[in-house]
Amino acid sequence: MAMAHKSGNSGKVLGGGFEYKIPVKNWAHGLEAGGKSGVFTFDDFLPYTEANYDLIEGDSGSTVDAVVASLNGEVALTLDATANDEVYFGAKKTAAAGAGGIGAIKLVDGKVSAAAIRFKVSQIAVASSFFVGWMEVGYTIAAEALVDSTGVPVANDGVGLHRKAHVTQCDVIHGASLAAPTTLKSSAHALIADDYLNLSLSFDGTDARVFIDGVQQGDKVARTDLVADGIELRPVALMKGTTGAVEVLTIDSFAGANER
Repeated sequence: MAMAHKSGNSGKVLGGGFEYKIPVKNWAHGLEAGGKSGVFTFDDFLPYTEANYDLIEGDSGSTVDAVVASLNGEVALTLDATANDEVYFGAKKTAAAGAGGIGAIKLVDGKVSAAAIRFKVSQIAVASSFFVGWMEVGYTIAAEALVDSTGVPVANDGVGLHRKAHVTQCDVIHGASLAAPTTLKSSAHALIADDYLNLSLSFDGTDARVFIDGVQQGDKVARTDLVADGIELRPVALMKGTTGAVEVLTIDSFAGANER
């Protein structure tokens, strides 16, 4: 039976469906895929261990903190009302070269993998920009990961959900350069303030698929059109106040599963 993790306050299942792509009896002891073994990493931030993550509080008004009042385990990325303030958060690179930490996945031809990020934003009335998804672990999270005033990501392999300045809708994008990406699905999701959504990615050994709350977004994407064989992707949340407004992006969980 597949594992269904419930967290946060919406009661939705983590990933909204990726767990049915990789049958699992017990995530803690690895995944089962055609009798093959695998590994699973998961963090619901109970407690939040800052040392497990790379973070940049890009300005004096930007913070990354555990949500103390939450019993669910949450981490809040907060911007103040200064235009182009920024805050970035991602699973920490491990000591091993090319290893992407908690929730990371490696897309290897012939092997299955899946990942999920559960998050919400505090407001949609005033523009800010974010990219939530997975980026090649070789990229070091740094200042200006999102461009001032536009919120366009830096050039790096990846896939995820992108909100540009002045837009309440989000696009699913991917490509070798997220600065000039392929749009898998335009206006894939209309944001609702303080409403959690489940973004998940599954890879069947050949093709990747992106889901929001269990609904596939656009067509499948061949691994060859996403990243090179064996490239590891780590979960990230990047946010910039492109016009200046208080914004909080709250992450409830990161998860990743990889066939050995």
